[in-house]
Amino acid sequence: MLVNRQVASFFGVREALIIGRSGHDFYPEEIADLFRENDLAALRAGATTEFEESVPKADGLHTFISSKFPLRDVAGKTYALGCVSTDITAHKRAQEDLSASKRELEIVVEANELIMDNSKDVIATVDFSGRFLSVSAASKEMWGYAPEELTGRHYTRIIFPEDIPKTDAVVTRIMAGESVADFENRCLRQDGSLVHVLWSLSWSQADEKMFVVAHDVTERAEANELLRRAEAEANRANRAKSEFLSRMSHELRTPMNAILGFAQLLEMDELSPNNTKVSAIFCEEAATSSILLMKSSTSRESKLGASRFPWSRLTFRRL
Repeated sequence: MLVNRQVASFFGVREALIIGRSGHDFYPEEIADLFRENDLAALRAGATTEFEESVPKADGLHTFISSKFPLRDVAGKTYALGCVSTDITAHKRAQEDLSASKRELEIVVEANELIMDNSKDVIATVDFSGRFLSVSAASKEMWGYAPEELTGRHYTRIIFPEDIPKTDAVVTRIMAGESVADFENRCLRQDGSLVHVLWSLSWSQADEKMFVVAHDVTERAEANELLRRAEAEANRANRAKSEFLSRMSHELRTPMNAILGFAQLLEMDELSPNNTKVSAIFCEEAATSSILLMKSSTSRESKLGASRFPWSRLTFRRL
């Protein structure tokens, strides 16, 4: 009976070519049948009724909100059906995109929750004042505190007192936008024991929060400390060995030098042939003993480190 220009524009024909025709002349049969059922439902209701109706077009499916209502004459008799349709395609697509994004976000949140709940590392967020916003379940194993015991508390609650100044300095640098490599410090468990922690820290200026991952490296730190102590003990033992050998060498050589000196004095005197021969034998014995003592010094030094230090006995014959 009557259509406006928007309807004609939608179908791409003049208004005169629409009047007197039905939906079956413009839509596929299944869609036209659905629209007809909606028309009859509105007439049966006897009042304005809204329907969401979709129509295929060249650029895709268009969705409309159609308000359908009976038209009555002065006697109250229904003689026609009025319809006002609003194209909500853009809104519908935006709503669908929003729903898809929401589903994706839910998947990401669920994945993050699984990571937070099952990771052995503590994953947390800290606000600009240094207070925990969120803490993963691993905090109970690493520090002895449940997540709810740390949420809202300052991070220094778990830091070993001696390490607080250097930790504060690193946090300040990170919040200022500086890049800091993995940072290690010591934390205090609730039972008072120490935990060595390797931190990965990242500050988000947009969110005004710091993202934190804490990894327990206590076993590695303890192994390194044992190695350091063993090294220090080995160096101390080497120094003691060297000092001992130096003193022993001095103590052994000093009397030998005196003996050699005495023998040389004998040679300088005018002696009888028999005494000269005795002096020569004495000098030869003393020289041989001195050489043997010096040659064995290196061997004794190496054997001392292996707890084997053979002592030689020097024998002098009575002349």
